[in-house]
Amino acid sequence: MKKLYKILKQTSPDAKPHFIVLDGQKIQYGRVPKVANSSIKEALSQFLTDEVDLTLRTTEDRFWTQGTFGQSRMVTKAEAARLNESHFSFSFVRNPFDRVVSCYNNKIVANPRLSKRMTKMKMYHRMPFDEFVRILVKTRDARIDLHLLPQSRILKVGGELIPKFIGRLENITDDWNALESLMVSRGFPSLGKLPAKNVRREKSGDMPQYFSSQELVDLVHERYRDDVETFYPGVPIADLVSGQGGKGLAPMVAL
Repeated sequence: MKKLYKILKQTSPDAKPHFIVLDGQKIQYGRVPKVANSSIKEALSQFLTDEVDLTLRTTEDRFWTQGTFGQSRMVTKAEAARLNESHFSFSFVRNPFDRVVSCYNNKIVANPRLSKRMTKMKMYHRMPFDEFVRILVKTRDARIDLHLLPQSRILKVGGELIPKFIGRLENITDDWNALESLMVSRGFPSLGKLPAKNVRREKSGDMPQYFSSQELVDLVHERYRDDVETFYPGVPIADLVSGQGGKGLAPMVAL
């Protein structure tokens, strides 16, 4: 039984730590890869006033679990839900079609050395986009690379969203400013200006060339259906595929 529990803990996305917690500031951030994650982590690092391990980068999860010497920690989403009573939680999400393309360009095309998880998924350097999509849609959440894990799987527990504020990458400047104003008004520390960290793909006008067939659109839509319905309700799929979906939507706030 203990062995089975250990296996489940290692493979289930729900058992992995997805939230960075700063107890001193009563802040927790649900980090979603490929959604300004590096920039937001850099913004949070301003609150680390004591010694940190300079051999680790703020972009690494290991920095927040080991490199801050107790100034921060990472918790599972179940623990993050419990901390909501005392901490302000926030996150940012991204058009799932655009997130898939971003991951493909960054992790498959530009990077000759794939992650262990992607290698196990049978992905390879510069593989065709349609083959990439066919692999990711048939890979279970427990086996998929974190950069492709549905955002709703990271930010929901028991079907309910954990963060009290969820902004969108499509409106990152406005939503970050809204987050800043909200936090300050409620007595939380100022996050300041969002740094530009690891910004590789700022425009999404090339989206249609990737989703050149309705079949690819349908495959990605089905794989990330919960992301679409949760974070982009009412937005036509055609708009998401064109890269225009989500622009102008107000951030999701639940206080």
